[in-house]
Amino acid sequence: IYLTLYISIQEYFFFFKQKTAYEMLRSLVGSEMCIRDRYMGYAPVTDFWLSFLSLFLIITLRICIKKYFFKPVYGILADKFQDANRVKETQKMLKWIGDVVYYSLSTATGFFLMKNSDFMPYSLTGNGQCKNIFAEHPFGPDEPYLRTFITLQFGSHLYSFFDQVINKRKDFKFWEMLLHHILACQLIYFSYSFKYYKVAALVLLVHDPGDVILCITRFYNNIRNHNVLLLFAFLIMSVFVWTYTRVYVYIPCIIKTSWEYYQAGYEHQEIWSSVANCVLFMVVMLGLLAVMHIYWISFLIKAAVTGVIGKGKIKNSYDEVKANQNQINKDK
Repeated sequence: IYLTLYISIQEYFFFFKQKTAYEMLRSLVGSEMCIRDRYMGYAPVTDFWLSFLSLFLIITLRICIKKYFFKPVYGILADKFQDANRVKETQKMLKWIGDVVYYSLSTATGFFLMKNSDFMPYSLTGNGQCKNIFAEHPFGPDEPYLRTFITLQFGSHLYSFFDQVINKRKDFKFWEMLLHHILACQLIYFSYSFKYYKVAALVLLVHDPGDVILCITRFYNNIRNHNVLLLFAFLIMSVFVWTYTRVYVYIPCIIKTSWEYYQAGYEHQEIWSSVANCVLFMVVMLGLLAVMHIYWISFLIKAAVTGVIGKGKIKNSYDEVKANQNQINKDK
């Protein structure tokens, strides 16, 4: 990771031409071979200017939402939230509004850009096949629309990372969410750098729909006089969308295909031996993300079950369990 950033920074400040890392650092060995022989080129820092533009626009959007929607949201909040806790919950709900806006736009944009692509699977309403995410790599077309989509999305993940580090250091889920944000940012940057544009775009696409439904569910759960049946319907929909996109589609379509690509090797065998570790590293990151998906889905299912048992009193079981664990650790 360090060497990838180092090479990109060198290119940006010293105007190096497209060279492999081997030409710059001839002494690299072992696991660094994936950088040494990055024959497909690497992404210069200047490619990510759209990410910082996206980061700025997201910050602007959230400031506007907080300015114009704080009082209305504060007024519709359930009566159980009072005083400082009411302000805190209002800020959470404002964040969820911003998330719904952003993830809805990114989902619609992703489906529009990829709906007719050769790698958009039937499971995502496409007519392509998952195996094509590696087709002609790295000698295929440049895919500028995918590059733009990925770099814009990278700005959102940068925002989430900085927000976690700066504003949520005392949150009992800090390290867990920090791991998620670091993993997401590294996976995007890595796959983009090695021109796995289709992999990165598909991973981003399967993540966003579930977040839209989940944010709507959490928002509706906190408002006054909500309809219990409608709330339960939102929760069931969240469980279904998360399970469908992040498990049913994500694991066989992206992880399984990437693993098969790694096992099969590359048709240019003299190149494959140098980049095999890169593909394996990407598969490991994808697998870790899948573990986190299953972990979070289990809490969504628990929330649905407690909603049935509690006759509509649906709570955020994930936050409750983590908070209880945190309190136990403090007591010890």
